[in-house]
Amino acid sequence: MSERVFQVKVNMDKLDRLTLGLNREPFLRDIFETDFGNNIKECACALKITPNYLREILTVETRGVGTRALSNIFQYCVRSGRDPVKYLFIYK
Repeated sequence: MSERVFQVKVNMDKLDRLTLGLNREPFLRDIFETDFGNNIKECACALKITPNYLREILTVETRGVGTRALSNIFQYCVRSGRDPVKYLFIYK
């Protein structure tokens, strides 16, 4: 049997792209400070991410937040009865 390889050329300019991100200020004020008293270890544990990664997310403004961390923040917002839209953004 021979294998067939299909090549598809995609014009990347025509693809719709979405960008997900974290609104740091509301997150810091409402979740990190209020819920966890500025405790990185407790907050990271609740969000199921490492403390070092959370520290980097919070202190380095140019640091992007990964999809898994955004998903965990979304899930935490739902569990705690908060509106995730306030803390996460989506733009095209």
